[in-house]
Amino acid sequence: MSYATTLEDKIKNFYSLSCDQNFTNTFVLNEKKIGSPVSVVSEYFTPDLYTYSYNNYNFRSIEFSPDVDILTAGCSFTFGTGLPFEYTWSQQLQKQLPNKKIATLSWPGYSIQKIISYIFRYFKSIGHPKMIICNFPDFYRFLFLNKYNYEIMNHYSGMLQNPSFSKKLKNEIRESCPSEYWGYYINYEYIFMLEQYCDSNNIKLIWSTWSNIGSDKSEDHDFVASVFSDAGDFKKEIIKNENFKNTFKYFYEDYESVNFYKLNSTISFDENGQIKYHNNEKKIDCHHQLENKTKDFFEIAYDRYTIPEKDRDDMQKHLKISRLERDKNLNTTNSIFGGLGHFGSHRNIHWAEFYFDIIKEKYPEFI
Repeated sequence: MSYATTLEDKIKNFYSLSCDQNFTNTFVLNEKKIGSPVSVVSEYFTPDLYTYSYNNYNFRSIEFSPDVDILTAGCSFTFGTGLPFEYTWSQQLQKQLPNKKIATLSWPGYSIQKIISYIFRYFKSIGHPKMIICNFPDFYRFLFLNKYNYEIMNHYSGMLQNPSFSKKLKNEIRESCPSEYWGYYINYEYIFMLEQYCDSNNIKLIWSTWSNIGSDKSEDHDFVASVFSDAGDFKKEIIKNENFKNTFKYFYEDYESVNFYKLNSTISFDENGQIKYHNNEKKIDCHHQLENKTKDFFEIAYDRYTIPEKDRDDMQKHLKISRLERDKNLNTTNSIFGGLGHFGSHRNIHWAEFYFDIIKEKYPEFI
């Protein structure tokens, strides 16, 4: 799957709301067209567990329409990589607001810049929702132009360590990509414009970021420093949440972000493919009913594999592989960014509750 779009194509279709990612691999299952795994590296095609279905604009959402009450937006955590659709945070919020119509605009890898660009395309093509809730990614991500082939690419943390990139491409990225600090600034500008537009058009806005690495809680500082060891003092200073609070009107800090990253860094899979907790003090012990219902993906989503390269594009073979065979390829390399896989239903219900509580407090008339 390509995460780049040529400049020529983008300009030709500048106002298009349609998702600009590739949808070359689709399958018909029970007379319904579904998409192949988003990540062929980490996801098996397992329609018995979950599927990806898209609306007319190629987003994983209900159909966009002028009567949508809430538009949720974000990257892979909002998209729900590796999760059944009903357990994404947007859909779990929908259960708490049954009388509201919630649509979702998200795609894995999207930057703040790109998310907001698509929100404005939504305004032009569909109209204004009553409320927008954004679960933004980290500020490392931004768009830049590869000056050698005129592709618009998404910069992300660790991009040059991507093993699928050739030496030639990595050199092109080094020579084309501006400083990360420029990316931070651009993301600030886009959020500022979104806030001003929503104010001017009576749209309720709530935004946060799952990457609260600028947490104001002093006990988190050592943990943050250990995770982002490449972050210099200046970099850590400009992404402090205190700066967000002083700059933006609709930012809300999600204090649970660091707790879930701590949890994700202390779990692994046992010999039966089940989650094993290495430090029970860090276990977030709640939502037992949801845990019983979604035990298989409560903490970690199904993008939990390191699939052999020879099997990555063979979807028919995926359908024949047993769970036991799949679990031989479980990802055992834990890291702070997703580690074993994306967060499961547990983190998503916390996001849903976080945003519901903000709505209840700030916009009680909306409930």
